[in-house]
Amino acid sequence: MALHCGAMRSTTLASITRRSDGQAAGFTATCRGALPRRGGQRTAASRTAASRNGGSGGERVAHQAANGNSAATQEPAAPFSPYYSGSALLDGGGSSKAKKLARSGRTLLVPEGLPREKRVFLVRHGMSEWNLEGRIQGDTNESDLTDVGIEQAHRLREAMANQIIDACYCSPLTRARHTGEIVWRDREGPLIFVDNLREANLGWIQGMENKYAKEHHNEVYSTWRDDPANFVIDGRAPIQELWGRAGEAWEEILRGPGDTVLVVAHKSVLRALIGVSLGLPPTGFRAIDINNGGVSIVRVATTGEPMLTGMNINAHMVADGVVY
Repeated sequence: MALHCGAMRSTTLASITRRSDGQAAGFTATCRGALPRRGGQRTAASRTAASRNGGSGGERVAHQAANGNSAATQEPAAPFSPYYSGSALLDGGGSSKAKKLARSGRTLLVPEGLPREKRVFLVRHGMSEWNLEGRIQGDTNESDLTDVGIEQAHRLREAMANQIIDACYCSPLTRARHTGEIVWRDREGPLIFVDNLREANLGWIQGMENKYAKEHHNEVYSTWRDDPANFVIDGRAPIQELWGRAGEAWEEILRGPGDTVLVVAHKSVLRALIGVSLGLPPTGFRAIDINNGGVSIVRVATTGEPMLTGMNINAHMVADGVVY
C-alpha cells in the first residue's frame, strides 16, 4: 500500500558515519515495511482546538490582516557575517589555533575550542497536521504530529537505537517535543528544551494555507518564498533573527555535556543551524532542504571548527510502497 507524504524531495543517502579513528560508527538505517495509510487523519481533539481558535487558518489570519496586522516596511537587520570568524574573534578571546583558523576565514562555532570532538545529530520533527494541510506553521503551537509523523518518529528511534547519545536538545513546540519524546524514550536523562530551537516567528501569516496566502497576500508571501533573508513582517526580520538564535543555540549545545548529542527541531531552525555551521548567510536559507524525520550530522573539532558529515538522511523511512 503506497503512502504519499506530500510533495517532498526524497534524498536517500548512505547512512554510515565515521569516528575520528576511522572505524564505522553506524547510523543504522532500518526499514520494516511500508507505513499504513493513515496519516491524513486529524484527531478529534485537534479539530476541536482548531475550532476554538477561530476556524480555518485562512479565515482567522485574514481577519487579523483586516484589523491592521500587515507587513512592516522597515528595513531588515544588517547583513549576517559568519559566526565567530574574522575580526570579531581576532579582537577577542579564543586560542591561538582558533585565531589562526579565523584569519583564514573559516567558521568557528566556539572560539575557545572544545575539550573533545563532538558529533551532533540534527533531526526534523515528524509530519505535522499543518504540514499535511499545507499551512504556514511558524512558531505556532496548534499543530501536533499526524499518524504518519508518529510512525516517522518511531522509525527514527529504531534507526538510532544502537547509537550512544549523551543528551537530547529539543524545541519546546508540541510537534518537536512529541517527536523527541518518542525518539528519546528509554534513554537516560530528560529532554533539554531550548527556546532558541523554536521555529521562526512568521507573524500574521502563520496559520494560513500557503495557497491562500499566495492568492490574497501575494507580495508578502512572494517575499517570504523568494527572498526570505530580507523578509520583514510585524516589524521583524524572522530569518535574520533565526540566524542569530542558531548561533546562540550552537553555543549552548556545544558547551553542554556529552560527546554525541541529538537535536530535534524544525526545518527553518535546522537550515539556520547548518547554515551557521558552514558560514552561510541567510541568503542561503532555501539552498538547504530537510524532510520530516530527516537527519543531518555535524562534527565539531576541538578547535570549534564544524564539518557537515551527513545531510537529510532519510533511508530509515524509505521502504517498498512508501513514497516521499
